[in-house]
Amino acid sequence: RPVNKKQGSDGEVTFLRYVGFKEETIKEGQERHIEYSLDLYKDMIEAGVAPEMARMVLPQNMMTSFWWSGSLDAFADMCKLRCKPDAQ
Repeated sequence: RPVNKKQGSDGEVTFLRYVGFKEETIKEGQERHIEYSLDLYKDMIEAGVAPEMARMVLPQNMMTSFWWSGSLDAFADMCKLRCKPDAQ
């Protein structure tokens, strides 16, 4: 992991390697955690918890998909706003 986490820092980035785990162990632990999180999420949905509340137990690296609809006019307005040089 980077020693200096400052964004936009100049110079060489030094990485530290944590040697407490082997790569397989880390990968297996991650897979086990994701599987447990998905099971908990599904259990919460079945128990009647709102999906937006149940999602809080999912890891941040989970893939998501969503449907988006709107008019061509609305998309054009959004693109104009997002493409401005001062857009954040």
